[in-house]
Amino acid sequence: MANASHELRTPLAAERTLVQVALADPEATAETLRSTCQQVLVLGDQQERLIEALLTLASSERGVERWEPFDLANLPGGWVGISTMMTADQATIRVSNTGPVITSDELERLFQPFQRLGQARIRPGDGHGLGLAVVHAIATAHGAAVTAAARPAGGLDIEVGFP
Repeated sequence: MANASHELRTPLAAERTLVQVALADPEATAETLRSTCQQVLVLGDQQERLIEALLTLASSERGVERWEPFDLANLPGGWVGISTMMTADQATIRVSNTGPVITSDELERLFQPFQRLGQARIRPGDGHGLGLAVVHAIATAHGAAVTAAARPAGGLDIEVGFP
């Protein structure tokens, strides 16, 4: 919750600062005020995406309520591989992808909410660091085990084993 509070407080503080500076400027023009309003709208969009991600995380812990299609388009030059396997006691889904090289310390941290690699935490628009936390929550809700391994050339291999 502390991480969520921080993630929500940061754009709110930026919005407040933008508005206070604009209101305090005795020489503010319609153009400068319009620019400030546009910046506040961008920060509001970031907050909306964060709130949607939080709601997804919260609802994923309850189990699947509704199935929806999802666009799996890859980054340019990258790839994602998905495979399934069935044994007598479990069904396994494996997702492998390309991406940056990830250390074992970073890998463990990526399953915690709001954790992103490198500079992604300070770059807006690169997600909220909830993807693998959502995977873990969904797996837990279904009694599944999640394992992850960093690929030596970069990217991840994630397996979810459903009983």
